Amino acid sequence: MKKNHLFLKSKKLIDSIFENGKYFKEYPLSVRFLQVNQVNDINFVISVKKKYLPKAVDRNKIKRLMRNSLRECVEELKNKISEQKKSYHIAIIYNSSIIYDIGYLKDKINLILTRLIVNE
Repeated sequence: MKKNHLFLKSKKLIDSIFENGKYFKEYPLSVRFLQVNQVNDINFVISVKKKYLPKAVDRNKIKRLMRNSLRECVEELKNKISEQKKSYHIAIIYNSSIIYDIGYLKDKINLILTRLIVNE
């Protein structure tokens, strides 16, 4: 799998997540997701608000930690995704001024993905 295969780049797709998608929170993350009718796949957008972390160094660190956590969690849930034959575009927004460690973020992201994939 390519390194950036999981992440969306298209502005149209990202805008459609925020316009038409559903929403839930799992502190310190908020999630917007849109179920799409495509190949069994899952794509992400990661965002960190400048309001909470004004330094770019801190925002980039959080994004890097979240990307690593996502890659690990998606690999674990790959077979559940393929069983359901559903595709999602997911935007994860970090809403905290505290910089959490990778273990905490991985737990939260894993919780979000299981909640999304299993309960939907």
